[in-house]
Amino acid sequence: MKLGKYLVLVSLSLIVACGNPPPSVTLTSSELNPVFGSSVTFTATATPASKIVKLELLEGTTVKKTVNNAANLEQNVLMDKAGKRSFTARVTDSAGVVASSAAVEVDTKLPPAPVVTLKASRTEVVIDDLSTLTASVVASSGVSEVEFFEGTKSLAKDSSVPFELTINDFTSVGSRVFKAVATDNNGLKGEELTSITVLASKPTSFKIFANGFSLGSGGSGNIITNLSPDETNLEAKYETGTVSNQTKWILLTDSNSGTPAPADGSLGTIVAILGNPDGLRSSKVQYVPPTLTNFNDRINPVIEAKSVQDPKQITTIQLSILKKGTQTGISLVKDQLGLPPKLNVPVTILSNPTGSVGNVDNNQVWSLTDPSSGTFACVPTTFCRFTERGDIVANRVLFRPLKLGLVSINATSLHDGAFFKLDLTIVQ
Repeated sequence: MKLGKYLVLVSLSLIVACGNPPPSVTLTSSELNPVFGSSVTFTATATPASKIVKLELLEGTTVKKTVNNAANLEQNVLMDKAGKRSFTARVTDSAGVVASSAAVEVDTKLPPAPVVTLKASRTEVVIDDLSTLTASVVASSGVSEVEFFEGTKSLAKDSSVPFELTINDFTSVGSRVFKAVATDNNGLKGEELTSITVLASKPTSFKIFANGFSLGSGGSGNIITNLSPDETNLEAKYETGTVSNQTKWILLTDSNSGTPAPADGSLGTIVAILGNPDGLRSSKVQYVPPTLTNFNDRINPVIEAKSVQDPKQITTIQLSILKKGTQTGISLVKDQLGLPPKLNVPVTILSNPTGSVGNVDNNQVWSLTDPSSGTFACVPTTFCRFTERGDIVANRVLFRPLKLGLVSINATSLHDGAFFKLDLTIVQ
């Protein structure tokens, strides 16, 4: 009897063992060394499929995902932590038996250095201008601070968005290089450079000269010239700084509307001075009046000069173009007819056109054959201009004799170069 009992027990054990195998589970990952910020796909497969009631994915002891009555599990996990992380799969069958997979270790690479973009609100400034540096930073772990440098010198730190610094110490012409260094919450750093060019100092206002005579600064001036083939040399001279070849010249029909002159040349042309490679972006150009065979009046073109460096600086000049030959010459007379001028007693000298046409007011340059023989001054009631050399441009002047004897006074018309000489004998 005993022998039969043992045989029955052994048979039952074999049946149980063969009919209810224990569960098992495997776990795989799509990447073992992922890049920071990427996702890794974990796949768990359990057997026997017919007896599985629960399948889980764990990181350490933390359950990341659970599926019921399924032998397969798939889950994407964001790699938002640097370093090693351990994952396992756990299965439970219908008999309550639990089994775990071998651990899968994923080693996430450290994040890059933060990515920095540095921009200046103005990349070209003039003396005493301002420019604001703005750093845009992309960092997966967040940004701790941004530090601004010029060379190795630290200028400021900013720990909040927007990361900005205003530069206001532009005191000399040249180029300056700035750097923004961003530090993320992992202590990693990223940087970028930008440069700011400092141009000529303020003010950038300029004067226009026509044939060497100043036409004023920042406003309008007037000159009178003759019709073709005469040419007027125009030059822009800046008050401060050196900005040669940085003026843009435009011929206009109207100074208020800014309408460009017609292309037919009926108002003349602006041309580059021979040998000047900068063309109309030059400090020196020529205005060439038009060739009009039946011209019996005058034309009044406007020329605009604009600073390329500082487009806000604009000066215009008005030209009055007369028909060639309307100015046939000038004559000089003194106010006290018949009386000889006396030593150290001022006398008014007038210049008049020899003909009845044309207007030459304020358009003579006065000179003395012997500069030590006297001096010129403006008549109080007369509008005078001065050349860059200091010569008086007016239709009348006060002459003070400083020597006895013969004195020669010269006047040259700016219209057509007509020249006249007046000889005076100075007495006591």
